[in-house]
Amino acid sequence: MASPHRPTALCGGVWMLTNTGCTLYVTVDGKVYRRVYCPDCHWEDTRGQNINKTGSTAVDSVRVFLPLSAADLDGAIGYLAHGDCMFFPSDDHPIRELVMRGDILTITSIARYDFGSPAMRHWEVYAK
Repeated sequence: MASPHRPTALCGGVWMLTNTGCTLYVTVDGKVYRRVYCPDCHWEDTRGQNINKTGSTAVDSVRVFLPLSAADLDGAIGYLAHGDCMFFPSDDHPIRELVMRGDILTITSIARYDFGSPAMRHWEVYAK
């Protein structure tokens, strides 16, 4: 049986295990968004639910590992889409059009791991 993982992203001279691609829409100033497509990343979904007296709420989240060379994400905030999302933000197509689709996740944090071996350097993007 073939492995579901496809080691296709070169990260520090070593192949990174990847399972999909993703598209990020990032901004530093909150006004101008840039589209960053990463064809090879490792995507992990987490499903959860909080139950309380009045009902329940979903606490689903996503953690995505990107090669450090994918983009400069320092200080960025924005949105995350699974796969190659063909939305291109502009004055005619503001980012709110993308968000209204419903299949877009809001990035909650981005962490840069650029220490240790070059093979281990990567970005971790958390979203929900």
